[in-house]
This record gives sequence, C-alpha cells and structure tokens, in this order.
Amino acid sequence: MKKLSFNFLLISISILIMSVNVFAQNAIWSWGRNQYGQIGDSTTVENHLPIQTHLYLPITELEAGQFFSLAISSDSTVWGWGRGFWGQLGNNSTDQQVEPIQTLFPHTTIALAAGGFHSLALTTSGNIWASGRNSDGQLGDGTPFGSSVPILTHDIGNAIAVDAGNLFSLALTADSTVKAWGSNTYGELGVGDNNERWTPTEVLNLSQVVSIAAGTAHCLAIKNDGSVWAWGDNSYGQLGDSTTANSNVPLQVNDLTDIIEISAGWGFSLALKEDGTVWSWGWNESGQLGINNTEDQHEPVQVMNLSNVIHITTGSLHALAITADSTLWAWGDNYFGQIGDNTTIDRMLPVQVTQLFTSELICASWHSLAYARHCTGVDDPHQNIENNVFVYPNPFIHECTVTFSHNVSKNPEYKIFDIKGQLIDKTYENIVGKDLSPGVYFIKVKNLPPVKVLKISE
Repeated sequence: MKKLSFNFLLISISILIMSVNVFAQNAIWSWGRNQYGQIGDSTTVENHLPIQTHLYLPITELEAGQFFSLAISSDSTVWGWGRGFWGQLGNNSTDQQVEPIQTLFPHTTIALAAGGFHSLALTTSGNIWASGRNSDGQLGDGTPFGSSVPILTHDIGNAIAVDAGNLFSLALTADSTVKAWGSNTYGELGVGDNNERWTPTEVLNLSQVVSIAAGTAHCLAIKNDGSVWAWGDNSYGQLGDSTTANSNVPLQVNDLTDIIEISAGWGFSLALKEDGTVWSWGWNESGQLGINNTEDQHEPVQVMNLSNVIHITTGSLHALAITADSTLWAWGDNYFGQIGDNTTIDRMLPVQVTQLFTSELICASWHSLAYARHCTGVDDPHQNIENNVFVYPNPFIHECTVTFSHNVSKNPEYKIFDIKGQLIDKTYENIVGKDLSPGVYFIKVKNLPPVKVLKISE
C-alpha cells in the first residue's frame, strides 16, 4: 500500500513537471469560436481566453481557415483540426476533429493556406497540394470535384507563397508574378473578367510582386517598391482606391508606401509599414479597422494606439498584431471571444491579449491562434524558458536582425537556407540579409527550429 502511494506521488510530480514545461515553452494557444473543435483542445466549447491546443510539437507555420486550423511542425509534418466536412484537413476523412491529427500533406511542406473550405500546402519544390471543397475549381486540378486527400494543383511548379480566400486560391511565383484560380464572382482572380478558373491563371498587369494576401473575396499584393495593389470585391472600400466599385484587375491602393506586410479579412484590409505602424481600410462595422469608430474607410487610415509592430494578421472581422516586445494585441469583432480579453465586447481600439507573451506566429478566422508562451505555471515569464529565435522586421526590405528570448552561447552561427533547402550563407553576425535577393529564406541557429523570413526588396 505504501509502495502504491509512493508511485502515485511520483506520477503526480511527473504530471506537474510536464505541465509546467508545457506552459513554460512555446505552444499553440487558441480562443474564440469552437463549435467544430477548431481550437483543438478536445472540446467544442467557446473560449474567451487563450487555451492550449493539444499539439505538443515545435511549430513553424500556423493557419486558420473557416472553422478549422492547420500547422506545420518542426519535423515538417502537417497537422489539422476542426471541421473536416469537405475534406479540408487532408486526412482522407470528412470527420470533425477536436484535437490535431496528422494530415497527408507532403513532409516537404513549408507553407500553408486555409480558405473557407479548402487547404493549400506549398512544398520545397514549388508545387502546391490542395484538399477540400472544389465547387469553383479552387483546388486547381482542372475539375470541380473535391478531395479529402491532397491533390496536385496543375500548371504551377515555381510557387514561393500561397494564400486562400473563401472559394479561390492565390500563389506568388519565383518570377514575382501572381497566379489565381477558383471563384471569380467579384473579380478576385484579377484576370480581367468574372469567369471562374479551374487551373492557375496569371493575374493581369502585376509584376515585381513580393507578397500576397487573400481575403474573403478580394486580394492584396505588395510590389518591391513597397506599394500595395488590390482587386476583387470592393463593397466596403477594401480595395483602398476611394471607391466601392469592384475591380477584376489590380488597382494601386491610395497613399500607401513602404509596406512590408499585408493581410486581408472579410471586407477589410490591413498593412504594416516599415516604421512599425499599421494601416487599415474597408468594412468597419465591428471596429476591425482599429480607429475608435465603426465608419467604413475607402482609403487607408492608421490604426490607433499601436506602434513598433512586427507582424499582423486578420481574422474574419478582427485583427491581431505582434509588437517588438513580443506582446500580442487584438481589435474588432469579439462576438465569440476571439479578441482574447475574457469578454465578448467588440474592441474599436487594440487591446492586449490576456496572459500570452513572446508571441511568434499568429493567425485568425472566427477564432484566433498564436504560437506563444503563457504566464500560467511560470513564476517569472522571462526566466527559465527555452531559447527561441526572433527576427525583426519580417518581411524585411534591406536587412533583418536576429535576436533570442534570452541569452545563448556567445557568437552563435547563423545559417541561411533558400526555399529549396540549400545552404547559401553562414555568418556570426546577427544582422543578416544585406546581400540576399528578394525571396523566401530560412534562418537556422543551433538546434532551434528554423525561422522563415521574406526579403521583399534589394
């Protein structure tokens, strides 16, 4: 009997230690809408504060679709959870998954995109694999037939970035042009008409592109001069050209320069400037523009009370931003608690997401996801945590700076790989990228997971 009690004590201590370690290290945290298990905590209960997703692996990529989530782990496996009705989880099933399950996407996947009901995976070879709903040709295989196992998108083999809208898909190619396929009701494919395409088709009048973003039915692109171009649905002014007329070809967004990151939601757009300020335009019914009112804006306006931002993302009707101190901020629609401040009150100005620190990856839909640390279980959140690599700014124009969550060995070696995994540079300087051509790269330090970076100009 004493031996049994002693064993029970050891088991209890072990569980406690494991719990503290999980909380102390980076993990996926999620909050907001959860009726299909898209938070990944084994329940379908809505959460108004961050709760840990049940995927205990280092993560290099995180994506949120409508009612489902995707992630790439450091071992290059792809995981999915939430609604699977259309086969969008890519696991040869249409079942709902309330915890992360490994998908059938290739182990060479380096980037993901999650749309309304379909998923895209970009591999090191520049190919794109897709699964899920295909009613409008959004899988790009030349048919309207959906698939619950990943299938190869046709006519594209040099992609370096992907994104997905509600019923369409978008890819940036190595020659700095953009291809689109799927639904085209609002001109979201940018091909000069409103006819859907079942295979990738080049967006018209658009070159020297370094970054792309797909909203529900509109698109954004950054050129290498820092300008932003938009096309598709413009019902709320989300194209930023001072009108509400849809456009089936790209138009330049008014009065917007030096942009290094973009994101597009449901009827609104977001852009990050090189100086760390954030700009928004379009639909504003829930305060998603972050300007302390609910008036739509047909041209970019600056998000208030927010500076030193290094990363942005949009949900359906809310937005998230990480600042240089790695804190996470949110604003806009909060009906499902997706702001993460333990309320369901819409926020017209940015508020800090409760209990998270050293945030890295973020994404959102009607729920929010962050790869971050949580204050629970750590006496001092800035101590006793694993080394992690941070890059600022990312994307970058001239150069970027590599830092760590706390001290590592002196003068670590930084290895830089291109999108195909080839080593192209080694340095002991933490300021990198001066001599890199525009493109996607990976920075690797010691035994830590690689960090993906994007250089968008010389």
